[in-house]
Amino acid sequence: MWKRIKIVVVFVWFVTGNVCSQTDTPDWAYQRGLEIFEKQITEYYTKYALGDEAFRVLYIQESPFVKNIPDSINGRPVQVLTDKNFKKYYRKNGWKLIQVEIRKSTLVENRLEITFIPYHGTYYKEDGVRLELSDWTTVYFRWDPEVEIWMYDGVENKGM
Repeated sequence: MWKRIKIVVVFVWFVTGNVCSQTDTPDWAYQRGLEIFEKQITEYYTKYALGDEAFRVLYIQESPFVKNIPDSINGRPVQVLTDKNFKKYYRKNGWKLIQVEIRKSTLVENRLEITFIPYHGTYYKEDGVRLELSDWTTVYFRWDPEVEIWMYDGVENKGM
């Protein structure tokens, strides 16, 4: 009987730990992920798909789970797009821009994953914004129990 109780307790601890990790990812992980994503712009996105001009400013969608987005990343200016200001920035960029979505982190096989999706956005006066997807970047972190911190564990670029 005690063996069953131990198994149940360990299972509950594991499940609740994974759920908490998914919802309580610290801002530093998202910020570190943004730094790594920004490096992928020149190493992947502008090399294979778009010129660097498309990413002159990094336009990031407002996110409910990322509280502090810096004003610049590795010297590249950052602008957070909100419901109130997105039309202004689309107008400023000829009604087209790259709009980056930061996905909610997930825990998969003991790795924290944060995905960044640079949508190709076009603003239509009659329909609003239409976002098209072609590529995305996932940044991975792995828990290091010795120092009790999430350590960078790699990056993966994918596309359709």
